[in-house]
Amino acid sequence: MYSLFFILSVRGDTLILKDYRGDIHKGATESFYRFVKNAKTAVTGSGSSVASSFAQSKEEPKPFFHLDGNQYIYIKQHGMYFCLVTLNNVSPNAAVELLLRIAQITKDYCGMLTEEAIRKNFVLIYELLDEMLEFGYPQNTSTEYLKSFVFDEPAPTAPAQSATAAVTDLVQRAVGRSNKTVASSAASKSVLSDGKAAAANGQKNEIFVDLLERLTVLFSSNGSLLRADVEGVIKMKSFILGNPEIKLGLNEDLVVKDSGSTLGPRFGSVRLDDILFHSSVRTDEWDLDRTLALTPPDGEFNLMSYRLDATAGGQGADMPMPFRVFTFVDMPDPTLLDITIKVRAEYPSNVGTSHLEVRCPIPASTVSGSCLVEDRQFPAKCELKVGERFAVWELKRLPGGHEITLTAKLVLESTRGDVSSAAIKKEVGPISLRFDIPMFSTSNLQIRYLRLASGSGAMPYRWVRTITQS
Repeated sequence: MYSLFFILSVRGDTLILKDYRGDIHKGATESFYRFVKNAKTAVTGSGSSVASSFAQSKEEPKPFFHLDGNQYIYIKQHGMYFCLVTLNNVSPNAAVELLLRIAQITKDYCGMLTEEAIRKNFVLIYELLDEMLEFGYPQNTSTEYLKSFVFDEPAPTAPAQSATAAVTDLVQRAVGRSNKTVASSAASKSVLSDGKAAAANGQKNEIFVDLLERLTVLFSSNGSLLRADVEGVIKMKSFILGNPEIKLGLNEDLVVKDSGSTLGPRFGSVRLDDILFHSSVRTDEWDLDRTLALTPPDGEFNLMSYRLDATAGGQGADMPMPFRVFTFVDMPDPTLLDITIKVRAEYPSNVGTSHLEVRCPIPASTVSGSCLVEDRQFPAKCELKVGERFAVWELKRLPGGHEITLTAKLVLESTRGDVSSAAIKKEVGPISLRFDIPMFSTSNLQIRYLRLASGSGAMPYRWVRTITQS
C-alpha cells in the first residue's frame, strides 16, 4: 500500500518522516519539494491565459504525480505539505481522504495545525502514525478511538495573537470589563486536555460551534447575477466533561427542498437544497421544530453540511448577495486604458468585512500604470503587478451599506493596426473578490439555541461564530 509519509514545511524542511516499507529511496522528500516548486515556477512564469489565472489563484500544481517510479499524493494545509508515497497504483481519492484525516487528527491532538505545534509534538504524532497505519495499510482514523492508544501528553503551543487583539485584551483586563467574546484561538486545545485533569487545572467546560459559508457568485459586466452557490457547514468542537447529550436548534422556518416530510414548515425565509448530518446526530425532533440532538465525539467534526443554489429559479433565488460589482473600462487613447470598479456592500451596516481583496486581470500589453482607492475613508493597499498581469486592491474593513470606487490607469505599448480597442478591453477581467464577513450568513441560517439535554449537568460556556467567505 503506502510506503512513505512525510510532512514538509513551506521552506522544504522535513518535520515528520515515517518509512513503513523501506522501498523508497532516501531523497524522496527532496525530489518531491523540488518538483512541486519547479512546476509552480513554470506555471507562474508562463504567458498563457490559463497559466495566468492559475497563478493568480495561488494553487499548488498537480496533487497527484509520478516521479522516479514513485506515486506522490499530497495536500497542502496551513502552508505545510502532507504527502504519501507509494509504488502501487492506489486510489487518489482514498489517499487524499487519508491525508485529510491525518491532518485533522494532528490538529485535534496538538490543538492547532502549525509548524511550531508539529515540531513540539513530533513524538505524539509518531505515536498516532503508528496506530493509523500498519505497514502502510490504513487502520483506524477515529479521534475518539485513538485516545486509548496514545500515552504522550501534548506540548503546549501559544497561539499567534495579533497586536490589535493583544491591546484589546490588556484594556479589558485594566478596566475589568466582562467580555462575551473570546479569541478564535480559544478552541485551539488538544482533545487530551479534557477530563478530570482539565478540571483540576481550571480549564473551562465549554463548546465551540462555527457556522461557515462559502459563496461562489458570477456577475455579468453590468452587475446582473448569472450564478450563485452557497456551500455551508456547521463545525463543532466540544470540551464538555462527561460528554453529555447536546441539543442545537436552527431556524424554525427552515425549508429543505424535496425532503419528503409532511411535517414542519413548507414555506420559510431559509431554504436549502441539500443537507447532510454527522453520523452522531439524531433527527427525532428535526421535522417538528428543526432541533438536532447528539452526543458529540472527540475532536472537531462537521455537524451538518448543506448547499443552496441562489441562481434564478433555485431555492435561494431571492437571496441578497453581500456585494455588487460594477466595472467600467475606457480607452481614451490607443496607449491608455482606464479601469473603474465600483464595489457596493449590501449586507447590514452593523456588519463589516475583516478582509477584502479585489483582483482584476489587465491586458498583456500593459507597460506601467497606477491603481488607487478614491475614498480615503477606507485605507487600502493597492498594487499593480505588470509581470503577473493583474491589479489588486486590499482593504482591511468595509462596513455594510458603503460603496468604494477602485481605479487603475494603465499605459499600454504601441499596438499593431490589426489589434482593436475592443480586443484589448476583453483582456480586462474577470474580476474576483476574496473576503471574510464575520457574524453574517448569506443563507440567513442561524443557531437559535445550544444547550444540554435536561438533567445533563451545569450549562457550559457556549461560543458560536458565523463567517461568510468567498
